[in-house]
Parts: sequence; C-alpha cells; structure tokens
Amino acid sequence: MLKKSEKMTLTVDNPTLLRSIVGDFAARENRSLSAVIERTTLNALLPSDPYMRAVAQYQLFSEGGNVGFALATLFENNSASIDSNAQHTNFQPLVLFAREQSTFCSSRLLAGDKDAAKLAASHTASQLESLIDHLRGLGEKAEDEMKAAYYLREVKIGECYLKELKSEPVFFKTINGYTFVLDHWCDLGWSRVTYRFLNDLVLLDGHWRSDPEARLELLDLMKSVSAEWR
Repeated sequence: MLKKSEKMTLTVDNPTLLRSIVGDFAARENRSLSAVIERTTLNALLPSDPYMRAVAQYQLFSEGGNVGFALATLFENNSASIDSNAQHTNFQPLVLFAREQSTFCSSRLLAGDKDAAKLAASHTASQLESLIDHLRGLGEKAEDEMKAAYYLREVKIGECYLKELKSEPVFFKTINGYTFVLDHWCDLGWSRVTYRFLNDLVLLDGHWRSDPEARLELLDLMKSVSAEWR
C-alpha cells in the first residue's frame, strides 16, 4: 500500500539558510527538500532506539493513540523473555508515570465491564499471586527479624488486593497495584511477571489521556529510559 502524502505549509524565520542547508543534504542524497526536512524533524523528536521509536509512532502518536496503548505495549514487550527475567529493569519511571496517569482514567471494573472482570479474576490475580509468593519467600529466608516481619506485613497487604481481584474486582483500584510494585521495586523490578501484571493494570483502566502534555511527557520518559540501553 502506498503511503499517503499530505502537503504542509511551514513558516520559517530564515528560509535562505534553511533552503541552503537542506538543499545540500537533498542534493547529496538525491532526495527532495521535504523528505530531508521530514526525516530530520522525526529523528530529532522521536526516540533513537528503533523499538521505542516504533511504539511512539504506532501506539502513542498514531490516530487514536494514547498513553495507555503505549504503556501496555511497553510493559507487555518487556515481559517477553525466554527466562524469568524482564528484558529491561529500568522501567521504574514508566511505572510511576502509569500510576499518576491512572488517576485520570475510568475504571473498567467499576463500570461493570465483564471482560475486565474476567481478566482481573484470572490472569491479573495469577500474576499478583506469583509476586506475593516471591515476597513471602524472601521473608522466609530473611535472617533479620525486622526484615522478616516487613515482608510478612507486605504479603498481607498483597493478599488483600488479591482477594479483591478474585472475589470483588469492582473494588480493586489499579493505583494500589502500581504502588505495590513500586514499593517493592528492588525485589520485583527484574521479573517478567511484574510486567505482565503491569500490562494487566493498564488494560483494566479505560479512557487514557491523549493530550499533548501527557503524550510528550511519556515520549521524554521513553527517550531517557531507552538511552540507558546503549
């Protein structure tokens, strides 16, 4: 399928200089002025990492795109590995952003969405249960009594959320799920199960923001996170 082109009119302060510089690149590469301007602009604005660039292009800035689509894709892909480890462990800024943005969303569970309720009671609950089991194991191995007591307390908090997911999903708040992960980032941030859980949390909310402020904030985070992969 041929790409659809659209004519755009730009007003610039220094057309002579721009035409001269862009013209030289266009001549050297045997391309049009508009092609050089488009490529240069997108290279400057989008992430340099090919994967992050694709997410920005197709999930964040595409027609109908929003921060929820982008976050779900990022979390899902980060969980796709052949072992128990996530692909990347520096997603904490993205999780913090997701938690903040979730406060602007509408809960699909509260709205009585049957598909969301089924997801919550099955897959989401299963992932959370695995995270709780990991924390429980850390508590059982802890030699320090205070540390063991800490993990026991945190396990009980997680079990309350798990009960909501399984029995009363309408009362489950996704912000609690994000907070549970963030509160134990050092213990959970490495696991692919964590990102499966986070992906579910994104899917349990609806009407994610698509305004310039939210999209550009996420874009900046995607750039900074992927810059650490080099």
